[in-house]
Amino acid sequence: MFEVSISARQVKAFRSNLSALKQIVNKILIDSLSFIFRENVKLAHLYDSYVFIEVMLVDDNLMSKYNLKFRNMNKSTNVLSLQYYNLAELQNISNSMPIDLGMIIISLNTCLNESELSQIDFTDHLKRLCVHGLLHLLGYDHLNHLDASVMQQQEDSLLNHLGVNIKTITSNYWGDYDGT
Repeated sequence: MFEVSISARQVKAFRSNLSALKQIVNKILIDSLSFIFRENVKLAHLYDSYVFIEVMLVDDNLMSKYNLKFRNMNKSTNVLSLQYYNLAELQNISNSMPIDLGMIIISLNTCLNESELSQIDFTDHLKRLCVHGLLHLLGYDHLNHLDASVMQQQEDSLLNHLGVNIKTITSNYWGDYDGT
């Protein structure tokens, strides 16, 4: 069983759409976990586990504070992932215990700004940020070109499975494997 807890803080500009956005985030993460645990041999033992993820939807001001606290960068970013396990630990964890993967923090303002600048659908970009954050929780990263390539392949595979237009998103987004 997969559970996603979603909260929203300081997102007044999105208040009227918040319920729909939470449903989108919940569905994309549940579907992503199901697909990953079914398809990834190293994580397949977790398919029947109780897996929990916390998601916080925030504005740029609050994201800047979290980014400063957790990454020592005094600026907003689109998504932060606070993982509790690395990939090796997840591969060896018992499926008989509840697993809290960590927290994903998404700035809705940055998501909107990036989608407008890149001329991509806001909802598709939000889905991409959810998948991107989830992959970080599962131990993927993009600090160097090789890791970025592996993570992008995983992200594209998931987004394609979920019916998101990956050609538009990846052609307008990937390439930042510098850890920012």
